Amino acid sequence: MTDPNVLVDALRGPTTTHKEAELDDVLAELDACEPALLAMLEAGAEDPNTLDRGEGELDLGLAYALALLSRRQHTPAFAPTMRLLADRTGVVADLLDDWDPVTIAAWIYGLADGESAPIRALVKDREAFPPFRCAALEALVLLCWDGKLDR
Repeated sequence: MTDPNVLVDALRGPTTTHKEAELDDVLAELDACEPALLAMLEAGAEDPNTLDRGEGELDLGLAYALALLSRRQHTPAFAPTMRLLADRTGVVADLLDDWDPVTIAAWIYGLADGESAPIRALVKDREAFPPFRCAALEALVLLCWDGKLDR
């Protein structure tokens, strides 16, 4: 088995690149790669500047990490994801500016750990990036609708 950190690191690059073979490698070892994917997300939440892979493009590895972890409902990724979306530097907003809020809502929904406070805080934050607020509201509605959160 290849080192999971090496597999996950191979996903990194601008979103304009295609990493199909690398993604297949991570998918084949997804259980082993989850900690490395989470570490990438936590590092990005700690320092959003590390997510810019040139020309204002989001690091493809982070996009894959969010998609894979949310699909697996890996709740330890919830807190760093919410910190990332609450970023006040403007870096994350610039990088995710052209992303569909429905995709971001799906990340929040898939990662939600039963705690609504971070989602509600983002919805109520008038200084937050508007598409992130919309995504948080959509995720909150869906989580309540599905009975995963209380109203």
